[in-house]
Amino acid sequence: MATYAQLTPGATGKARVDTLVKTKTPQLVQIGCTVEQSDFNATARLYPLVQQSIRAGVWLPNRGSNLCSRKYCSFWRACQECYGGKVAD
Repeated sequence: MATYAQLTPGATGKARVDTLVKTKTPQLVQIGCTVEQSDFNATARLYPLVQQSIRAGVWLPNRGSNLCSRKYCSFWRACQECYGGKVAD
């Protein structure tokens, strides 16, 4: 959200994520958040580090991502071999 707040002209720093949830009766789940100065500081520090890593050819896995799994990533074997650990099923 901090990135969007910085890129969107006139953004207030208040945001809401709307998610449709598939249950017996579909539901709309709304999660509100406020972007704080610490969030802006994090992007200002982390983005240059990511840029340097990409330019240097260093790619780090994000095992905290919901897409980091054997089901959703066809590179999971190579990732385990290169970085160790275990990619979730």
